[in-house]
Amino acid sequence: MVQGNMARIGKLVFLLYVIMTSAAKVTFKMAGIVSTDENGRTFEEVVKRANQDLPENLEFEALYIKMDANPIRSALNLCSEVISKGVHTVVVSKPENSDNSPPISVSYTCGFYSIPVIGISARDSSFSDMTVHKTFLRTVPPYFHQADVWLKMLQYFEWNQVVFIHSMDIEGRMILNRFQSNSDEISIEKVIKYPSGSKDYTSYLQQLDSLQSRVILLSAMQEDADQIFQDAEALNLTGEGYAWIVSEQALNSSYVPEGTLGLKLAHGTNEKDHLQDCVSLVVQTVKTLVNGTLKEITGTPSSCKTTSSTWRAGNTIQKALLNAKLQKGKTGQIAFDSSGDRLNPEYYFQNVQWKNGRKSVEKIGFYGDPKIINNALEIYESKIVWPGKKTTKPSGINISTELKIVTLESVPFVYTRKMTESDSCNWDKNERLCPLVNETTGIKEDYCCWGYCIDMLIQIADMVNFTYSIHLGSSGEFGSYKKTATESKLDSFLQPFEDTLWILVALSVHVVALVLYLLDRFSPFGRFKLAKNNDTEEDALNLSSAMWFAWGVLLNSGIGEGTPRSFSARVLGMVWAGFAMIIVASYTANLAAFLVLDRPEASITGIDDARLRNPNEDFKYATVRNSAVEMYFKRQVELSTMYRQMEPRNYKTADEAIRDIGSMKLQAFIWDSSRLEYEAGQNCELITVGDLFGRSGLGVGLQKKSPWTSKISMAILKLHEKGNMEDLDNKWILEGRNDCPEKDTTPATLGLTNMASVFLMVAGGIIVGIILIVIEIAYKRHRGLKDKELELARNAADRWRGNIEKRRTLRQTLQRQREEQERLAKLAIKKPTVEGNGSAVVRGPTGQGNGYSLSADHTPPRLSHRLSYTEATGGLTYSPPSYRTVTHSATINNPVFTDKSGDDNFV
Repeated sequence: MVQGNMARIGKLVFLLYVIMTSAAKVTFKMAGIVSTDENGRTFEEVVKRANQDLPENLEFEALYIKMDANPIRSALNLCSEVISKGVHTVVVSKPENSDNSPPISVSYTCGFYSIPVIGISARDSSFSDMTVHKTFLRTVPPYFHQADVWLKMLQYFEWNQVVFIHSMDIEGRMILNRFQSNSDEISIEKVIKYPSGSKDYTSYLQQLDSLQSRVILLSAMQEDADQIFQDAEALNLTGEGYAWIVSEQALNSSYVPEGTLGLKLAHGTNEKDHLQDCVSLVVQTVKTLVNGTLKEITGTPSSCKTTSSTWRAGNTIQKALLNAKLQKGKTGQIAFDSSGDRLNPEYYFQNVQWKNGRKSVEKIGFYGDPKIINNALEIYESKIVWPGKKTTKPSGINISTELKIVTLESVPFVYTRKMTESDSCNWDKNERLCPLVNETTGIKEDYCCWGYCIDMLIQIADMVNFTYSIHLGSSGEFGSYKKTATESKLDSFLQPFEDTLWILVALSVHVVALVLYLLDRFSPFGRFKLAKNNDTEEDALNLSSAMWFAWGVLLNSGIGEGTPRSFSARVLGMVWAGFAMIIVASYTANLAAFLVLDRPEASITGIDDARLRNPNEDFKYATVRNSAVEMYFKRQVELSTMYRQMEPRNYKTADEAIRDIGSMKLQAFIWDSSRLEYEAGQNCELITVGDLFGRSGLGVGLQKKSPWTSKISMAILKLHEKGNMEDLDNKWILEGRNDCPEKDTTPATLGLTNMASVFLMVAGGIIVGIILIVIEIAYKRHRGLKDKELELARNAADRWRGNIEKRRTLRQTLQRQREEQERLAKLAIKKPTVEGNGSAVVRGPTGQGNGYSLSADHTPPRLSHRLSYTEATGGLTYSPPSYRTVTHSATINNPVFTDKSGDDNFV
């Protein structure tokens, strides 16, 4: 038997590593870790045959060792006998006679050294995590990929509703996620999670009987499946009408019931075929690498004692293997997905049958990749034995003729009255018993129900042929999803924006102003010279100007000075201007809508009326909480404002809202048109206004995928065709309608009440401005006194500095003149005087100064003559006369010295 031979084949792990024997020839040494010597010799023979078709520059060698079931010993053997000889690729299998020993230690060790690993039997879901098993590939798919084939099987049998039972471990979660991500047309009625290793699963399986679906998907290990099948059989959950589809592990259970369907991976245990495919895949990949980018392999790990975990060549080989594809392998086409899992596997469909008191697993079809196989899915239905030894496919759902019906009081559709002890429902008037059970106390109260819906129910039940029992919903609500929204309590002119948006806008102004200031302050182009005066340099934007600019752009108030100078700041300014345009436009549009006044006596045009979209505080409207009408407003984006307005005011029942309409506590009630027309016909104080919106017919609610859906729908259509629905309208809705006079409506005008807050805001701004100007004046006065004192001090300092400068200049001038006089005197002494040329040398009084040479036509200076400041500083030049030489002493008023007898005061 083929399967028996496959089961007896030994398991192995082989490794590939490369030795560069010469510059021209590359030798890849492939090491296999196997469970038996027979598998080792088979592996060597496969590699030997592969060398016959290789080019001269490439050669493969093979060696093998035995696999140890102990993970620690297997890791030690891997290091001492394989990695030490230079390993490049590892192919992993489970040890012989051990299905619960995945090669985790081999994957971890080789992954640390970047050595590629190919698994040929490990199917655990954990190996699909590439962050943990970095270099792990496998030629078999993981167990959770069975979900893909389950979906194909369900589509083939036309079952669209299932119950999913799985363990709470990673295998169960992975297969459920895989199923849910691809099950667009298949719905899961119930997901049942159970803990692995339990001795009693009765509490988990009891709920199956109350469910509608009879198709059960089970993902379980063999040990858990044994207990689950025993408990399911004890609860009569494996008999006629049920369909069990189980995982490969569960199919191996000794207690699997007859009629169960399962899968079996083709070539899953034929390790010889997987070995040959792995060798072919590696040879094909290495040939491509050697002839391409990988000319040599260096840095191969040779010891587990090294701490370096980066081997570039190993990463290159791993990526090449991940992208490789073997078209015609012994186990089919071999390719890998991004997680390193096998693509395109082939499965056999199997059916559990009992023959002569013994379990027999029969092959009833197969499934393959439709891209490779023409008839990818084929099932032989005639060979299938279903639960209860039936030969016909079960429907997959439990169809009961007793329907449980829940309703609520909603006139005119459903009327209710509480029964007394001696009372009973009048069946002749189509009254039916509809008890109400308090979920908190458990107390049951009997009611009688009648009305539009009860009459329709009676007719449909007669047409479709089912029985029913009615009960009232204890919550009193129709049912809906909840989100909560808080009511805005801002004034009318602030209502267009929420509090958060106002805060963000105000914060954005200051943030943008600060950034503008910083950009202009630190930009090299933040300052520049004005065109009118090249010597004047305009300062960069200061913080005050930046704040004024930001507010001016937002409020569109115009900006005179203080604009950004640098290009970066101007870009931000343009962006801010765009932001301000959008904010102002949005606020203006919303403000116009929010300030529309309510006209309580005027007719509302419909759901788009501005008084409904943006009402003031005096106009209140609502609907019923947790109803279809509320859901309509909640789901429509354009009606979100109305939903926020009426959500906190919504009523529990329509009767409460209608009572508040009559007492003017509520101005408008939005509800089903049939009920509103009925109420308006009974009370002239009430009117229905506006056009209908959200048109949809009334319907009967059923469970998803209910078998009664089509039958009841056809019955309702027949009631329409026969005119029965029109008769019900006339009997329950239009009966007793009154002709009520129309009321006059007068328009209201916009008043101060709506805009008072805006005026208060302006008044507040004025008051703040007055306070600020008083502060500024007081500050200016205080600052003015200090400025005057500072000005006086500055003027005194300027005069002092001027005097000091004048005295310094005078001292320098006097020094120069003294030096000049000495020089001239020396020249006059050295040069002899010639008689008869109209000049003479005259000596002045001894000890009275230096001598001057004066021209003949020049009047000599008077003795003891005080020179003026102009004369002393060179304003008047003296030349001694040529006819005589005199020694002249003159007094110069030097302000530096007050002592006139000093040398500096005389020339």
